[in-house]
Amino acid sequence: MQLNNLSLNKERRNAFKPVIDYIICNNCTTCIDLCKYKAIYIDSVDGYVKMDYAKCKECGICVKVCPYGAIKYYRKK
Repeated sequence: MQLNNLSLNKERRNAFKPVIDYIICNNCTTCIDLCKYKAIYIDSVDGYVKMDYAKCKECGICVKVCPYGAIKYYRKK
């Protein structure tokens, strides 16, 4: 799988942000392993996968690679 081809266009990145659905996520770490910006991590307090929006470039790789569909784009407010 080539990750370069998974990036979303610039207009979409500016309008949407990835959000993790904790009901669906099973902490498989696929998104963590493939995030080249290190914007996804496992929280040491509660053990959940979390998104660091300060590091996130909204490239869309996490949305595409999540095997459970737990990360989706939502319109920014």
